[in-house]
Amino acid sequence: MQETLQRLFSIQFGTTNVSLLAAATAFVVFVALWFVTGSVGRALEQVIRRGSSRPHAGRAAMRWLTYALRLLALLVALQVGGINLTGIFAAGAVLAVGVGLAMQKIVENFVSGVILLLERSIQIGDVVEVEGQLVRVEHMGIRATIARTLNEEQIIVPNGMLVQNAIKNLTLEDPLHRVRIEVGVPHDTDIAALRDALTTAGRAVSNRSATEEPSVYLVNMSPSALEYELSVWTNDPWNKRRTQSEMRERAFAAMRERNISVALPQIDVHLQRSESGQGSESGQRSENGQHSAQDGELS
Repeated sequence: MQETLQRLFSIQFGTTNVSLLAAATAFVVFVALWFVTGSVGRALEQVIRRGSSRPHAGRAAMRWLTYALRLLALLVALQVGGINLTGIFAAGAVLAVGVGLAMQKIVENFVSGVILLLERSIQIGDVVEVEGQLVRVEHMGIRATIARTLNEEQIIVPNGMLVQNAIKNLTLEDPLHRVRIEVGVPHDTDIAALRDALTTAGRAVSNRSATEEPSVYLVNMSPSALEYELSVWTNDPWNKRRTQSEMRERAFAAMRERNISVALPQIDVHLQRSESGQGSESGQRSENGQHSAQDGELS
C-alpha cells in the first residue's frame, strides 16, 4: 500500500523518484529565491550607480549578476527537490555540444557580452564608432547592444562585432576629443593674418576645452590653394557636427574681417584660330586664372 501511494504521489526523473511534496517545496524555494535575487540585484545596482562617476555604469553588470544568482537559485531548488544534479550536468554537457554547433553565432555573441562586462571597454552612455558610424550606447543585452545614431536611429549591434572588430571609443577614459575643419585660401594670402583669424575663431568656439589651445596647420599646398587645418579640443564628441559648423562660421567671419578670401577654382581659357578663320574656344584648364591667346590674334 505504501509503495502504491509513493508511486501515485511521486514523479520519476530517470532513476530518481521525487515526491509531490518535495517538488512543491522546490518550487516554493525557487520562487522565493527568484524574487530575493532580483531585489538584491536592484539594490546593488543602485549602490554602484551612486558610487560611479559614469551614469548607468552598473546596470549591465548587475543584470549579469542577477542572471547568475537566478541560475544558482534554480540549482538550489532542484537540490532541495531531491534531484541528482550530476545527471543533469552530464545531460547538459551533451546538450550544450549540440546546441553550440547549431547556435554558434548566438553563443559567440553571448560570450562576447560576458567579455564586454568583465573588460568594461564599452559601457552604457559611451560614444563609439562602429563601421564608420558614430553611435551612442543605450542598452547592453545578452546577445546584442542597442545604440543610437546621430540621425536618431536605433541600431542593434551584435556583441561579437564589438569584441572582434576594431572599435573606436571616444569616451573610453575621458571624453576629450579633437574636432577639425579645413580652409583653402589663395597663394597670395597674408599667412600671419590668416593664422590670427583661425586662432581667434577657434578660441571663440562655445564648447571647446579651455585647457587646450586651438591648433592651426598647413596641411597641403595644391596648385590653386593653400589648405589649412583648424582643430580644437572638446569634451562633447557626440555633438561633433555642431562644433564643426560653429568653427566654420566663426572662421569665415574672422577671415572676412581681415579681408581674407576663400580660394575658388580657377580656369585658364585658351583661344585658337580655326582653319576657316573663325575663332573657337577650347576649355583647357590651368591654375593662374588668366586669359592668353595662341597663334596670334583673332580676326
